[in-house]
Amino acid sequence: MHQYATLEDTVYFWFAANDTSGSGGDGASPVFDVREGGDSGGASAIPTHSASATLLTHANYASGCHEVAVPATAANGFAAGNTYGVFCTLLVDSQNPSGFVGSFTLGPVVSDMTTIHGTALTETPGQLAGRFVDFFGFSTSSALSTHDTDIKALEPLGTAMRGTDSAALAATALSNATWTDARAGYLDELGSANLPSDIDNILADTGELQSNQGNWLTATSVTVSDKTGFSLVSTGLDLVTAWTTDITGTVSGNSTHDAAAVKTAIEAAGSHLALILEDTGTTIPAAITLAHSTTDALITTVDGIVDNILVDTGTTLPATLGTPADTDLATDLANIETSIAAVPTATEIWQLASAIDGKTPQQAMRYIAAAAAGKITTAGEATEIFVGLDGTTSRISVVVDEDGNRSSITYDP
Repeated sequence: MHQYATLEDTVYFWFAANDTSGSGGDGASPVFDVREGGDSGGASAIPTHSASATLLTHANYASGCHEVAVPATAANGFAAGNTYGVFCTLLVDSQNPSGFVGSFTLGPVVSDMTTIHGTALTETPGQLAGRFVDFFGFSTSSALSTHDTDIKALEPLGTAMRGTDSAALAATALSNATWTDARAGYLDELGSANLPSDIDNILADTGELQSNQGNWLTATSVTVSDKTGFSLVSTGLDLVTAWTTDITGTVSGNSTHDAAAVKTAIEAAGSHLALILEDTGTTIPAAITLAHSTTDALITTVDGIVDNILVDTGTTLPATLGTPADTDLATDLANIETSIAAVPTATEIWQLASAIDGKTPQQAMRYIAAAAAGKITTAGEATEIFVGLDGTTSRISVVVDEDGNRSSITYDP
């Protein structure tokens, strides 16, 4: 299969692999190599590009289907106008079969304004038309009709550049396009404006100033004198002199005091500052010292009072607290402790003999619980047995008549 593509395109090919029995097999390590047709390096030349093929894994594809993607870019060594062949191989059933999958020829990149500019143009058609008119110096589009011949002279440039971005072709096309003042249009406008003569006049004036005043970059002073075409008014120079004089005397328009008055005021402020410094250096420190001494005396007094309190609390108060106000308090406390000790514990009360009709409270509660909530093992018989809450111990055995009257009861502790 042969394809035609453009430089910078990605060219796709496909191949299928089979094992030695003829069945489709995915194989392993599928790769491909691209060779330039008629490579100047001969048969031993390195491939232009080599990479791995991609196994197509969707369930709809049979085993061994692969895709080859060739990035035919200048960065990868491809060039417009060349033809390339694509070969593939992979490992299947311990074999490495090789195959030819196809070829392709590359054409040049089509040049357009986006390609040349590098990004997409954002200008509207009206804006592009306006820039065209500005470039060729025509105020209306109808004026272009009078220059058809001149504009057509530029056609070799467009013809030579069409379909390529080659710098060499661009240089050749520009050299073949004959440019004249009449063809460009805007050069005529530059000529009618007398720009060359204006530039000459500017150069003459700057040359005259340079010769009269010396090197401007290194000069320390410039002599003011009349120049051709204008003059300095003497009254203006007098005003400049007067202003410089006012600077050393009264600053006219900015202050009503002359320099001497300002100097006197500053000196007075300085003397005031000296007095302040003197006060802060004598009176204030003395007051601070007095305050310190007074504070020290007060602290000493308070310290003595605290010492007296410590003495009192360390002798008198402990001694007073050591003598009870009620001399019988110890006896009362002893009697209370004796009474508390005489109170029986809960276990003693629970096991108190003959507390309830000759039974302990614990025994009585066992019989009540069996009769009220325990099982009956022989209900309806002459002897009914009531089982305790543990479900196994027979707590009560009752002999009853046909009317349910109890004639004899036996208790099991």
